[in-house]
Amino acid sequence: MNPKTIARCLLAIAVVLHAPTASAWDGQTTGKIATIEATSLNNYAFRIWLENAPVMCSGGHRWAYVDGANTNYKVLVSTLLMAKARGAAVSTYTLNDASGNSYCRIEHIATGD
Repeated sequence: MNPKTIARCLLAIAVVLHAPTASAWDGQTTGKIATIEATSLNNYAFRIWLENAPVMCSGGHRWAYVDGANTNYKVLVSTLLMAKARGAAVSTYTLNDASGNSYCRIEHIATGD
């Protein structure tokens, strides 16, 4: 490889590494769970609020829910309950739902010490 080609490759790598990353999520929030609310399946069945009530998605809501129709519902709910019981922080990744109110629907979570 000639020096000009190497320089171009290095420049391309630098541009890619410094480019802003796009996100598929409408909200990414991390904190400890302050409140859990459980209600009927068709009424945003399992809801959480984080400490200090941050906005949890671009819809502007300060709570988020796990959709009862989510095929991973039990895993998401049990993981959130365990995080609350342990006092561990959770990272929530949400999408605005199609309700017309843009409620924050939890699609992905992460937790750890």
